[in-house]
Amino acid sequence: MDFHKHKLSRGFTFVETLVYIAVFTLISGALIELMFFTQSTFNKINSSEGIESSANIFLESLSRDVHDSASSTIENSQLTLYEKDGSGNIYTVEYSTTTDNMLVMSQNGYTKTMTDPETLVSNLSFTDILTPHSKALGVEVSFKNIKSDEAANNTFWATYILKGSYK
Repeated sequence: MDFHKHKLSRGFTFVETLVYIAVFTLISGALIELMFFTQSTFNKINSSEGIESSANIFLESLSRDVHDSASSTIENSQLTLYEKDGSGNIYTVEYSTTTDNMLVMSQNGYTKTMTDPETLVSNLSFTDILTPHSKALGVEVSFKNIKSDEAANNTFWATYILKGSYK
């Protein structure tokens, strides 16, 4: 018997190991770049959805209240609407911004925040529009998202006719 006929098992050569490390590094780098791109895209979409949601909540609520009101006053970017309840009693609904740029609606002492904490109001203005036959209200509001890498900022406009002002 020949005991000296052992096969020597060879490992990877140095060059093969370097090639493996280089390929692994390229694939890992591409995956990491894809992950950052996906996260950035998600943040942009999430920011836009927060702004759109805040705008829809504000403009729908304002639309309902303006159409139900008989009159309004505007003072320092604060809108006050005068409405009547089912008994004919007048009550007020106010739209304004807080010192930390949150949009709020107040009705008979109850205040409701109309934006999420990541969405702030950068501009809010109301304009009276008077015609011989009715009174309308112009609204311009700009929202920005504070969590977005790129400061997402969208402006929305609307015009509403006060129901009680028809002639």
